[in-house]
Amino acid sequence: MVEVLANQMGEFFPEIKKQQVLVTNVIREEEASFLRTLEQGLQLLDTVIAETNGKEVSGAKAFELYDTFGFPKDLTALILKEKGYSFDEKEFEAELQKQKARSRAASEVSTEDWSVLIPGNVETFVGYDQTENEVKITRIRKVDSKKDGVLYQIVLDATPFYPEGGGQVGDRGVLVSANETIEIIDTKKENNLILHIAKQLPENVNAAFVAKVNTKFKNCFFKESLRYAFDAFGFAYYFRNTCGAKRIIGKPKLFAF
Repeated sequence: MVEVLANQMGEFFPEIKKQQVLVTNVIREEEASFLRTLEQGLQLLDTVIAETNGKEVSGAKAFELYDTFGFPKDLTALILKEKGYSFDEKEFEAELQKQKARSRAASEVSTEDWSVLIPGNVETFVGYDQTENEVKITRIRKVDSKKDGVLYQIVLDATPFYPEGGGQVGDRGVLVSANETIEIIDTKKENNLILHIAKQLPENVNAAFVAKVNTKFKNCFFKESLRYAFDAFGFAYYFRNTCGAKRIIGKPKLFAF
């Protein structure tokens, strides 16, 4: 897969060819990790079935498979059905709503108003053919969330940083002035503004900077990071009495490098 991708897209994204061996090794490592996680999930399901009185499995246990191992509800229902079991869907949904509530609470964000340094819509994007450019900061604001803590969003007048979107992860890099260097940990887009995410602001926000993209992370093709490398529906699943097949192995579906 990597070889085909490198041959077809290497002209446009040379990083694929340069890092072909690394990408291949990482995919193999992720696949091995995926299969280990799969085996653990199937073992847990077998244990849950063995400990179940009657033919209905606890919805909370089914949700644990979903939450911990990524087993989608329909897949768990199918496996259980083939074994003559079902699970409490109302209890599953109750646990799902609890998780969503916890997630919302953890992601609450407080965003300050923009502090505009250069008025007008002066922002442009130059990243199609540049990974480095002289820039000025046009506006800044502070963002505070329970999940990430205090971060700062910085907008530049002529940025080479590509924002997250269209299947590509946001660029990382630095803003360098005569006196300091500010690390950009992510780049996003909101209301036609490209937001450069940093853990700190420059001491002098009015200074001239050179924006430098970290090309090691440039040209990532898929939005999800390695920890989301495999779609839940790609999970391997045992078929003990179907066409003589013991198992079907899912393939890596989402991958960023």
